[in-house]
Amino acid sequence: MTDDPTTSHQFGERRTYYNNFAGHLLNAYSPNMTYPGSAHRWSDSDWCACIDMVAGFGYNVFEFWLVPRLFCRQALESDFGREFSRRMNVVCDHAHRCGIQVEFICGLATVGDAWHTYCPNVPSTWDEIRFLWDQWTRNSTGIDIVGISPGDPGACSRNGCTALTYIDKSCEIAERVKHDLPSCEIELHTWGPPFLGWGNYLDINPTTPEYHTRMVELRDLLTALAPAVNHEASLHPAPETYRRELLFFAQLLADLSGPAPDFDALAERYWQRVYSIYDQLGEHVDPRPRHATRSLVDAFRKHSTKPEPVPGKWSE
Repeated sequence: MTDDPTTSHQFGERRTYYNNFAGHLLNAYSPNMTYPGSAHRWSDSDWCACIDMVAGFGYNVFEFWLVPRLFCRQALESDFGREFSRRMNVVCDHAHRCGIQVEFICGLATVGDAWHTYCPNVPSTWDEIRFLWDQWTRNSTGIDIVGISPGDPGACSRNGCTALTYIDKSCEIAERVKHDLPSCEIELHTWGPPFLGWGNYLDINPTTPEYHTRMVELRDLLTALAPAVNHEASLHPAPETYRRELLFFAQLLADLSGPAPDFDALAERYWQRVYSIYDQLGEHVDPRPRHATRSLVDAFRKHSTKPEPVPGKWSE
């Protein structure tokens, strides 16, 4: 690395669009990059349209996560891994034509479908980690920025590892990356342990009558806007698709906050629209898609005035 490896940026100078297509976040609105033959695959033209939209919004960096399912020897040797590399290089070329840099981020040592964290203090697994980083950086010649996460999505303390172990090992990987991609910039990310950079969450309390009224108004507005859609706008998916999807959610939220919601049926409606790809994939290592569906419905259920059936009693 150079004698002065730091790069200074003014606040707002770097505007990043992050597309997280990890296996636990697959849904109807996210590209499926890791399960060929399943729904929601994007073509080269889909990706180029997405980059055009991002450029139009004023972003100047496109960022993606090299997920654990890809960060393993099996992916490097598979057709889907080779197709991923090809497609991301197409994206890099188009992004550069649009004045956008491309960054991939990757956890230091989390590998494979099971998201297993290899120990950097075991020589054989550290050799494998270095091999994987070398291969992926050599396959990613169009990358401008490489982000290394010392502690996300996982770390270990099995063999004397500490937070400093992961920081030191990330710096070693940074040196190897710079060897293969001399012009790229290196970022060390603060997401997850050892830096504890997780986000905060705001608890929204939908007071049912007022919320229901606003969602009905939104539904009616989106319906009335159909003739006014600008079909030439640079959006991906297309503007009319955006309107229809917003209309779906306005109707769903109106029904969830209505006077007599069927919560189980509405949960199924949401699942089938957003997360049904998981019915093809089976149980995933991460339970968040199921949890997200339950949490959405339960947020309305706890504020509902509809009486719940009493176990052992008849209910209308």
